[in-house]
Amino acid sequence: MDSSKFSEIKLSDFKWINEPKKWRISDKGLEVTTDEKTDYWEGTWYNFHHNTGHVYGIQIKDDFTFTVCVEADFTTLYDQAGLMMYFDDKHWLKAGIEYNDGQPMISSVLTNELSDWGTGWKIFLCNLLK
Repeated sequence: MDSSKFSEIKLSDFKWINEPKKWRISDKGLEVTTDEKTDYWEGTWYNFHHNTGHVYGIQIKDDFTFTVCVEADFTTLYDQAGLMMYFDDKHWLKAGIEYNDGQPMISSVLTNELSDWGTGWKIFLCNLLK
């Protein structure tokens, strides 16, 4: 669905790219159990090519601002949850929280033909803001 009025969009208007086996919309928001071995990554040092991650997205035409709270049960290296701006398999940006070095870290990956990853250890936890 294309939308030019972000304020009128409902969570049910979004569509899946690589829909997970288990998900639901609840009064808390979108709840997802990720399938195993899913990710987005394109080339570089590791030469991995993955376009299997779950994206619940919608095309937006106008400028917008939003706030999101990501809560996850991070247990395995590279577990992650966050936001994605997606143009196609070779051009996208994902940002969120990723489990790395034994702790959740802020993370971003910019892909313009090849992926470039960055992490940081200082994060704000959503439950502290409630």
